Amino acid sequence: MRTSLDHPGEGLQTYVEAIVRRRRIVIWVSLSIFVSAVLLAVVLPAIYRSQATILIEQQEIPSELVRSTVTSFADQRLQVIAQRVMTSSNLGAIINRFDLYAEESKSEPREVILEMMREDIKHDTINADVVDPRSGRPTSATIAFRLAFESKSPELAQKVTNELVSLFLNENIKTRTESAAETSTFLSAEAKRLGEQVSKLEDDLAQFKARNVESLPDLEGLTRTLINRTDLEIVELDRRAHAALQQKIYLEGELGQLEPVKAIAQNDPDSPVARLERAEAALSAAEASYAASHPDVVRLRKQVAALQGEVDPAEARKILKEQLDSATSELQLMLERYDSNHPDVVKSQRYVDQLEAKLLALPEAPEIAEITNPAY
Repeated sequence: MRTSLDHPGEGLQTYVEAIVRRRRIVIWVSLSIFVSAVLLAVVLPAIYRSQATILIEQQEIPSELVRSTVTSFADQRLQVIAQRVMTSSNLGAIINRFDLYAEESKSEPREVILEMMREDIKHDTINADVVDPRSGRPTSATIAFRLAFESKSPELAQKVTNELVSLFLNENIKTRTESAAETSTFLSAEAKRLGEQVSKLEDDLAQFKARNVESLPDLEGLTRTLINRTDLEIVELDRRAHAALQQKIYLEGELGQLEPVKAIAQNDPDSPVARLERAEAALSAAEASYAASHPDVVRLRKQVAALQGEVDPAEARKILKEQLDSATSELQLMLERYDSNHPDVVKSQRYVDQLEAKLLALPEAPEIAEITNPAY
């Protein structure tokens, strides 16, 4: 007995002959499949997807200087933000704003419409293989986040996606601002506590030295050991207080970037406000170093006066207030290390006095009646 496995050519020829004998059936079946595919492509509605990719970046300031206020993993934070954004009130507002699911709303309840929108919203993370800088081992990290919305209208898909991206970014800013505010409050209390502890240790050290000025020789070694240990504790507490103050200044700077009555805007280095900040800083530095008749001081005063005419008085007052706060903090740090007659302390005190005089010379800014920025 011979089979098609023994002669492959004969088996292929048999299949060809069978197809030729039943060519009408093959043609009708193929034509039916083709027509069905065309009808499905024509009848089924077109679905458009608008997708946005959000890049996840680490803080640029080294963690050794200022620890990040974000301590959770990216995946965990994205899930928390998604739960806060994908609420019925937020989705309902988007549906009402763009008139989504108009036909379905006539026959379906509100909960069903919200569930349909949640199904049309797609979000997932983008992971990459990286090397952990702390351990040096390869690991998988989340580097980006994809957010998309599907709709029968391409314009609606794009608009809803943009709205969802704005909600996610605003929620992230709100969460980080709240965390920064809580951390700032904690650091202020910690800096105060450490300062009081440093003062107490200094008083104890002074009293100890006064009581043991005429100590016996056999106690000199113990006395020196205790003094050295106390000095080391003072240095350590001073370092921790300085680090806490630096971190507090940084966090206050983050809060200062949020406007209470308007959305956060990108800083323009060529704007009148930015140029006035640079001119004010240069003038204050020059006045602290040179006499009032120095050419650089005269030139910078004219430049500041011209820029103040272009800037709103409230903005000019805000710039001077920020410079005064920074200069006052630096002066406090110097007073903790040096005497009040030290040249650096005298120069810093003169700089603070000049800023206070300029601030008093500016007109009072009107008080904010109402805070309208949720992020602030």
